[in-house]
Amino acid sequence: VVDRMTVADCQKPNAHDRMDSVQARYVLVMCAMEEEAWYLRDRMNDCSEVPLTGAMRRTRGTIGGVVVDLVISGIGGVYATMATTAAILDRKPIAVFSCGCSGAHVRELRMGDVVLASEVKPLDAVVLERSGKVRRTGVRRSMQDPQVQSWLADPALLQYAKAVAGQVTKRRAAGGGREIKCVAGTVGTTDTWRQSPQAIDQIHSEAETLCEEMEAAAVAQVAHTFGAPFLAIKDIANNELSPEPLQLEPEHTLAEECSGVKLGLAAAEVTVGVIQLCAAATPTVAPAYPVAAGLSSGGWIYSNPALLQGDHPVGVRPGSR
Repeated sequence: VVDRMTVADCQKPNAHDRMDSVQARYVLVMCAMEEEAWYLRDRMNDCSEVPLTGAMRRTRGTIGGVVVDLVISGIGGVYATMATTAAILDRKPIAVFSCGCSGAHVRELRMGDVVLASEVKPLDAVVLERSGKVRRTGVRRSMQDPQVQSWLADPALLQYAKAVAGQVTKRRAAGGGREIKCVAGTVGTTDTWRQSPQAIDQIHSEAETLCEEMEAAAVAQVAHTFGAPFLAIKDIANNELSPEPLQLEPEHTLAEECSGVKLGLAAAEVTVGVIQLCAAATPTVAPAYPVAAGLSSGGWIYSNPALLQGDHPVGVRPGSR
C-alpha cells in the first residue's frame, strides 16, 4: 500500500516525538555496498576510518553534531547481521538506519525514487505445503515463540523521514531536476533477485511490498532485539515492471551515470535530513526497558518509551503460530 506524501506530512514533528539522550547521540547507518554509501559519506564531517570486526568498512563522522557510524556490511542477511550486531555491541545507537538500493514491486516507481519502510517483511520465511501452496510464516526464535511477520519502523523516525522527504522532493522540483517520488510502505527482504514480472506481481500481491532488497530485515531484527529505534530508507535501482533504458543486472555495479540518475543521492539526502532532525531535537531522559529477546537493556535509551505492549515489543508484528 502506497502512503504518498501530503502537505501535512511535511510539517516538522511535534516535541513529544523528539529523540533521546544528549550523552548517547550516536547513530548507526548500515549499507551493504560501498556504492550505496558514497553520497552519505560525502555529507559527513570529520570522517575517520574505524575498523570493525565483522564489517567490510566503518567510517565515523558527524552530521549535525551527532556522531554517525557508516558501516559497509557486505551483501545479504548474514553479513548484515554480523556487522549490525558488532556495531551495536560496540556502541549504543539512538537510531539504526538500513540504506541502499532496491528493486521496485510496483510500476509507478522509477530509478532514483525513494521508499520509506513503514515495515520490513522477510519474504523468504515460508512453508511450501504438500499441495505446493506457499504459506508465509514469518520468523521465530524457537518453536514456542510467536511468529514475527514484520518489523515496524520507529514512528518518530518515520515521521521525521516523511517531513524530510517532502522537502527533498520540493527542492528537486525547484532546482529543475527530475521529479522523484518519495513514498512510504512495505519493504521486502529476500535472497532472491526477481526479474520475472509475474513473480514480482505475485509477491507484491501476497506481501503488499513496494520493493525488495537483501538486508533490511536482518538489520531490523538485530535493532529490535537490542531495543534500538529502526528505519529503512531505500532508493529504487531498477524496475522490471516498467523497464528503463538501462536495467541493472546482478553482475552490475551501481554506476553513478546510470540513466543520468545518481543512484542513492535522494535516499542519502533523506537519511541526512532525518539525522539532522534528531540532532536538533531537545533531548530527554528515558528509563531503560527490557528488549524483545528478553535480554537486559543495560540502560538503553529509546525514542518510544512504551517499548512493550502486552507480550510483544512495539515495532514487531506477530503472526499466528
